[in-house]
Amino acid sequence: MVFKTTLEDRASQASSSEAFRRLNLYGIRDGVTELLRLIGRDEIFSEYTLHDISHVDRLLEMLEWIIPPTTLSQMTIADCLMTTLAVYLHDLGMLVTRDEFDRREESSFPTFKEGILEGSDWKDYVERVSKMAGDRAEPFLYQEFVREHHGERIRSWIAGKSRLDLGMASRVAGEVDKILDGLDLKFRKDLGLVCESHHLGDLEDLDKYRTSQPYGSGAQEMANLQYCAVLLRTADLLHVTRDRAPSISFRVINPSDPKSIEEWSMQMPVISVRPKPAMDEEGNIVSNAQSDTVAVDGLFSEPAGFFALTSYLGYARKELRNSRRWVETAKRRRGVKYEFPWREIDDSGLQTDGFINRQFEFTLDQGKILDLLTGRTLYNDTTVALRELVQNSLDAIRLKWEGDRGFISEGEVSITWDSGTRVLTVRDNGTGMTQRIIDDHFLKVGSSLYQEEDFRKVHPEFSAISRFGIGVLSTFMISDEIEVTTCHPDDDEARTLSLRSIHGKYLVKLLDKFAPELPRGIYPHGTQVTLRVRPSAVLKNLESILRRWIVFPRCKVTVVVDGAAPVSIGFSDPKEALEHEASKLGLVIHKAADSAEPKDRSIRIEQYSRGGVSLAYAVQWSEAFREWTFLTFHPGRERVAVPLIGTCVEGVHVDFTSPGYQDTLLLALGNAVGPDAPKTNVARSGLEITSEGGSLMATLYELYCEHVKTEVNLMQAERGYSLTWALGEASWLMDSLLPSPFRPGRALDYDALLEACAEVPSISFEKEGSRVGISSRELAKHESFWTVESAFFSSAETLLKEIPTSVALSRLVVNIGDPSFELPAGPYISVQRPHSVAQRLAFRNREVDRIVLRRDQRRIDLRWADRADPPLWRSALPESIEAQQALTPFLAQIGEPQLANQLADVLIGQREVYCEGSDGETSIGSLGRTLILPGSRYSEYLLKLLDRLTASPDPASILKLAIALRAGLPGVPLPNAADFVKRQLAFMSQFPRVGLISATEEHELVEVLQSTAFKSFSLLAWARGQQPQI
Repeated sequence: MVFKTTLEDRASQASSSEAFRRLNLYGIRDGVTELLRLIGRDEIFSEYTLHDISHVDRLLEMLEWIIPPTTLSQMTIADCLMTTLAVYLHDLGMLVTRDEFDRREESSFPTFKEGILEGSDWKDYVERVSKMAGDRAEPFLYQEFVREHHGERIRSWIAGKSRLDLGMASRVAGEVDKILDGLDLKFRKDLGLVCESHHLGDLEDLDKYRTSQPYGSGAQEMANLQYCAVLLRTADLLHVTRDRAPSISFRVINPSDPKSIEEWSMQMPVISVRPKPAMDEEGNIVSNAQSDTVAVDGLFSEPAGFFALTSYLGYARKELRNSRRWVETAKRRRGVKYEFPWREIDDSGLQTDGFINRQFEFTLDQGKILDLLTGRTLYNDTTVALRELVQNSLDAIRLKWEGDRGFISEGEVSITWDSGTRVLTVRDNGTGMTQRIIDDHFLKVGSSLYQEEDFRKVHPEFSAISRFGIGVLSTFMISDEIEVTTCHPDDDEARTLSLRSIHGKYLVKLLDKFAPELPRGIYPHGTQVTLRVRPSAVLKNLESILRRWIVFPRCKVTVVVDGAAPVSIGFSDPKEALEHEASKLGLVIHKAADSAEPKDRSIRIEQYSRGGVSLAYAVQWSEAFREWTFLTFHPGRERVAVPLIGTCVEGVHVDFTSPGYQDTLLLALGNAVGPDAPKTNVARSGLEITSEGGSLMATLYELYCEHVKTEVNLMQAERGYSLTWALGEASWLMDSLLPSPFRPGRALDYDALLEACAEVPSISFEKEGSRVGISSRELAKHESFWTVESAFFSSAETLLKEIPTSVALSRLVVNIGDPSFELPAGPYISVQRPHSVAQRLAFRNREVDRIVLRRDQRRIDLRWADRADPPLWRSALPESIEAQQALTPFLAQIGEPQLANQLADVLIGQREVYCEGSDGETSIGSLGRTLILPGSRYSEYLLKLLDRLTASPDPASILKLAIALRAGLPGVPLPNAADFVKRQLAFMSQFPRVGLISATEEHELVEVLQSTAFKSFSLLAWARGQQPQI
């Protein structure tokens, strides 16, 4: 028999060496061929996966180009033999007999199955599996079980053992043992290691995968296990042509849709996988140059297979880069000369039938991303090292006394600092660490015990501060000498771990739990971390550092500096903390229990709690209005330091702005605890944008609004104010929660803030002669309501504010005796401040569907109904963001800043609206809005311009819209439209980036303006000095 590939041919020469003299490569190949034929015979892997000898041959053929020629010439006979046999055997672990499948319940398959079907992380996956037809789900799941463990299975079989927990496959294991009988045990063990490695991500472990593993005394009898493993892994990853689906677990490729991989395989769309020719910077092919890119070609007729393959290629691309990195690491550390050039996959050759023949994808602007990251490190504040150590202690204490929801009286964290010796010690009596925890988590970067699936099953309600398993790294920011002593009840002895460098090796010393050198306070459970802080590290005022970070520890935390008396750190709740801060600022605090009237500008700390969130904030007494208003800050005007404000998660300070805001607006402090608490970012310098974070924002805003609700009730019940007054003050109080030109305070979730405000009773609502206070949420339940604007009704509302009862406006009007002044039939709301948050919420998703003009009363009645589809009115602010960004700056530039800011309140009628009492008006001004009535040539022209701007914001359309609005909004006839347009064009031409309009367009604009007799109905017509002019 003649081998077809260079690798096999060289491997066969190994039998001439002493180490492999009993080798019969032909016999091994024949035996493997027979076993591989059995894969898929009994339902498992039967429908669409090919793992027979043709898969082996294809991999060996691919290795002809995967291995660079210069490297192939350097590879030893042992390298070639190890790689060839690994290719032969790596997939034999997927051989399942009918007997094994029937006895599946005797293996660990039930545990695997239960973990998937009941695990919260696999909900989408389970949903897809449950939809499999007939009895296919069980074979599919066992197939996934075998697929996930087939590397472990073949490794044990090669070593002459059978792992029954991975399947009842003793007979197959025996056959494999016979095939490899001519190889010694050491080689077989390493061969099993390489076979198993093709789905593991640990090839950087050069102690496990040795780069010079000897099997004899000759140079050719030495193998580079890491490189052999990389070759197997790469060829197996890239064999995705139409004859075979991947052996990687479908959950790894696409955890939400296992069936998609099956559909890809059924379509058999991939035609070839090959090296892409090397190219220069100009895209020209460079002959004889080594390529670093793999090209994949194929044809798809269905999207499911395309999406499945691209998901897989994304995974394969990442693994290629990992392999390259591992080989480069071996070159640096071990002096290995083997090359692995592959780092990219070009999938531009994937074509589609029935789809646009081009792939679309999301892309990142690398330059901008780098700008965001430049100059930033994970931890840019050395004091966080202390925070991380204390956080770890707090987690350990909370876990130890997990059942205690309040203050943990038995828990204690002690921090000591000796500035002379520069020794910092953090000690706790929490759970302590076992050797397994040290190995698997403490010394494994990115691995957190609290995020383990098994841990979360046992402790589903436990919410740890630590999430990422990287906190210990922060200690190296300030120290090169770290000693960790820990004691855990499950271990017979305590342990001391000495750390000297983040890149070094560490030693663990075992200690008798009763030995005198065991630190006091950590027996029978606990941990002590001791650091010798570098002289360059600044740890000034340790107490202040701790108070900044550790706010609500829920246990005793003390700090001792240079032998002084212990100082307690932390508070019991946000209210206590804010009262302490307010006292430091010299503010006069009025306690709720005080019977005396509050003094003007004295403050009180309010606290509300809901669903694991507690929020405290300062309110200030206004003697003039006799109400408690939110105490706001004005950066630049305040002459005091910003106090302890912000948001805490599990008692640790995370964000230092007012809770729920991007700025310092309110003197407030919040804390979120429990499993629904938001997640912090890696550096714990802010909150992640997650569902939990969104829920926190909503809760915070609701808790702010609780104060407004309370004040509305107290103003009526205890302070003698009318309902109308109280509701008007609710509007002012809510405005304090929103930004203004004079007050910062950008809400982190503006929509959630509005939703919270929508629950506050702030609207004077009348129906059938009764006035009540309702929220905008309650108002939304009514089909329609009326507003009335006139000097008379405005004065009447002012009168109602001053009467300390709940008198209805409709009853007041009846007493006048003139029926013409009565309110319109139907619900009515009072509007005193049209642009307040309360009024804006009232008009949300509403539009005017009926207009009544009463010139004799200088009065405008508007009925507001749910917005129709399509709407009756269209805003003059274009729908296109691009058009908005072009139009509004232009209006401000030409001297119309007010119009630029209020374009959304200019409404153009696009469908017929009932209008009673009109006398040829083209527009109506009411409640801060301008309604341009439908049906005129002018309104039609504006709508056409908006259509054009929405499609493409060209400068000419922007120019015409600006001129048209300037002409029509004053509501005054134009004496000479042509002259007006020419003056406007001449004026606007002096500004940059002004569009040009053709003579035809200018003529059309002039004709529209000349043919429109502009006339407006607005109460401003009866206000001296407010008459509009052109």
